[in-house]
This record gives sequence, C-alpha cells and structure tokens, in this order.
Amino acid sequence: MRCVRLLLHGKLRYPVGTGHLTLGTELLPLLPSNDIFYDPPKLRYRLDQDGYLYFKNTVPREVVSAALDDLANQMRDCAWTLDEDRARQAALSGFAMGVPYPSTPGELPEPNIQYTDAIRSAVSGTSVMATVRQVFGGAVTSATLQTLHLGAPGESFGFRMPSVSMNRGTKLALVALVPLHDTPLHMGAPLMVRSSNILDTYAPLRKTYGQWEVESDTIRGDGCYTEDPAELAPLGKVAGRDEVTGASIIVDVNPFVSSAFEAGDLLLTTVYTMQSFLTNQTNCWRLMAEAVWCMEGDDVGLDPRYVGPQAEGLATWMEQRDNPARYPKTLMEAKREWGLLQDLSSMDAAAATSSTATPTPSA
Repeated sequence: MRCVRLLLHGKLRYPVGTGHLTLGTELLPLLPSNDIFYDPPKLRYRLDQDGYLYFKNTVPREVVSAALDDLANQMRDCAWTLDEDRARQAALSGFAMGVPYPSTPGELPEPNIQYTDAIRSAVSGTSVMATVRQVFGGAVTSATLQTLHLGAPGESFGFRMPSVSMNRGTKLALVALVPLHDTPLHMGAPLMVRSSNILDTYAPLRKTYGQWEVESDTIRGDGCYTEDPAELAPLGKVAGRDEVTGASIIVDVNPFVSSAFEAGDLLLTTVYTMQSFLTNQTNCWRLMAEAVWCMEGDDVGLDPRYVGPQAEGLATWMEQRDNPARYPKTLMEAKREWGLLQDLSSMDAAAATSSTATPTPSA
C-alpha cells in the first residue's frame, strides 16, 4: 500500500496595507476588455460600471523591455540595484524576475532617476494613445509630468482615489498604468475596488474624501483614505437574494479585484476608482509607469500642475505633507467632519450610560 501525506495549506491570502485579502472570496480577478476593444460604447459602459478597463498585451514587448532596461540602468547607477544581486538571482532561479532590490544593508542613497523618452514611450506612446482614444472616441492628450511607481519589497500602500492629487483638472481624465515587467500577485499587483466610482455605496466617500485637494487643504498625510482594507469592505455589502434557492444573502457589489500582470498590459481607471497595490513579497522592485489622459478640447483640461515643460506636480506638497504647522488637521478628524466616522466621544458616552444603567429584572 502506498503511503500518502496530506498537506493542508489553507486559504491563499495576500497582504495589502495593514491587512490581508483572501483569494477567491475577498479578492477577485480583473476582467480583461480586449474582446470589446472595437466597440467604444461597450468600453465606455464597462468603464462607467466597473471603474476600470484592463487590456492584455497592449504595449509591444520591445517597447516595454527598452523602458525597463533604461530604468534598471539608472537604478544601477545610483545603487538602487546591484549587478551581483541580479547574477545571484539568475543563478538560483535560472532567470531574473525583474530588478533586484539591493542586498546591502542600510538606507538607499538619494536617487537620480530621469523619466526618459524610452520610459515615456511605454506609457504614453502610440499603443496606449490608440487605446485611450478608442475609449474616448476622439483625439486625446496626456499630462507632461508622469509617474514612476517603484515598490520596494515589503512596502505597503494605502487606498486612494486619484482625484485627490489632481482635483484642479477635469474629472473625466483616465489614469493609465503600464507594468514594465511581469508582475504576479505576490509581487504587488495593482488592486481596484470595483464600481467604487459609481455605486451609491461609495457616494459618501466620493462627495467628501474624493473632493479633497491635498495641496491647498489643511489635512496632512499621504493622500490615502485608509491603510486597512477592512475599513472599506463593509461599503460594498448589500442585501440580495439567491436566484436558485430564494434565500436572503449578502452581495458584495464593490469587491477588491486584481490579477497577475504581464509586461505591456494596460490598466485604465477613473479618477474616482479606489485603488492600491498588493504588498510586494519578492526581493525585487515592482516597477510601473503611469500617465494621466483626457480628451483634447476638454472644457477643464488636465490639472495644470502636471502640464508644461516646467510642471512640478505636487513636489512642494510632498515635502510638507506631514508638517502639522502647514497641515494641522489629521485624516481621522477630516473623516469625522465628513460624516464618515461615528463620533467616538458620543460612542464612549453611550457605552458609559449603558454600563451604569440599572438592569431590569426578567420575569
């Protein structure tokens, strides 16, 4: 008789922020939209309903590889990656998944990384432009100042709506995100809250937090709404009924969604789509490029802080965002003013009242 050993691994969970999401129940897959690429009305409808559009294999591999090589060389020049770490990873695994995080101890030196034409071609070149134009149905333009996401191993990210960092521009903009290398879930793939841009469950957040202008307001912090996915999870839960049994059930209309990405995939989101990144659990950087797009001739246009050769974006805010003298209000205080949190003092008073109340004898 053959002896069989049973291994129980439990449910697969991925860290995000200060919490975790369980695959298959709390974390569902992104839905690709390649099949409706040539049907702009369907693209716009899905974007409105889901808050994102996901396209596989949009940017040619050679374009993405050129961008990755350019960025990796710049990171090597400023000691943000080391040749010996890449050689060691290739010797152990037979390949290098991406750009290894340096194995040397201590803090990283100051970076000197430029957003070169090679990187720009990956996120605002002809392939992405054609896709964004297909969605809008007309000529489009991108912001001059674009973003590089360099996610270090173990680095956690909070949940945010892009609107908070570009509220001086049109609300009809699209955020385009392109991974520069293959990015499995455990490497920290992008994470969306589906339909957070449109459903009533997120309306209080969109009307308050979503209108926050991080630079000119008085709230300090990094612009994220929360680090804990458990704070958002209840917002998507609504009462429903099982179509087969007729039983009452709870339906999650705002599930967390993510997928393993390949280099050259394209993710488009609205400015009101709540989003984050899963935590990177590898020993490599997670590298992605981001650009913001809108239609040419938009009545409002892109946020002027990101347009033009001298665009500085939120550089000043980045330096001052944790300064209580400049930004005296905490995000917790802002949430309470927005009506998104119960008044803790009233809750404490209610608890004290209930604890001192005389119990009523039972019959």
